[in-house]
Amino acid sequence: MNSIKIAGVILSIQSIPADDIRINATIEVDPMVINASGIRLTDGSKPVLAAINDYLKGIEYGGKFNKTKLVDAIQRVEGVLDVELGECAAKASSATEYNVIKNNNYTAVAGCFILNSLETSLTYVV
Repeated sequence: MNSIKIAGVILSIQSIPADDIRINATIEVDPMVINASGIRLTDGSKPVLAAINDYLKGIEYGGKFNKTKLVDAIQRVEGVLDVELGECAAKASSATEYNVIKNNNYTAVAGCFILNSLETSLTYVV
């Protein structure tokens, strides 16, 4: 960076671990497509988990987590009939506790996100 920065500019570059994010949701699914464990009947995959991971991966570095866009990503999954988003919480790597995301958006301190315990925080209703 020193070789390409403008002369006189002082840089402070940090690399910190991604912010942890927890997502709780109840997902109503078509039992002919996805079972009560979230598994697609035709191929054994977990399409809701994949959709959530793809949404988070698609957030540009420094971008915002948006609850509405998360729900939209889940609803695009074949076999999902409805989504009730529960509590979403996040914490920076330096924090000791998760903070509930009260508004619709959350900007990560680290600029990116990592999911925590998603397998146990999603409830499927058939």
